[in-house]
Amino acid sequence: QITYYVDGQHFGTHGAAYLPERPMSINFNQWLIDLEGQPSTTRRAYDQQVDYVLHVKDQVLTPSQVNAMVGAYRSAGTSFEDTVPGS
Repeated sequence: QITYYVDGQHFGTHGAAYLPERPMSINFNQWLIDLEGQPSTTRRAYDQQVDYVLHVKDQVLTPSQVNAMVGAYRSAGTSFEDTVPGS
């Protein structure tokens, strides 16, 4: 099974029927509305903020363990590290 946490709070748990069958990726998207036909000529700005993303292969971590790992990155001043193969 797989369990999801958002901001340290349990979000959902799914059984084997919902586990990925193929390699997956993490993607960030901003869905922008159709701007044609909008009466305003004021420029629009869209801001997407991501505090952190942590991927740990083949391990089950508690929210406390994730927070400790992220805290260690922050304490070391690490703002970016890409260890995902093929990325």
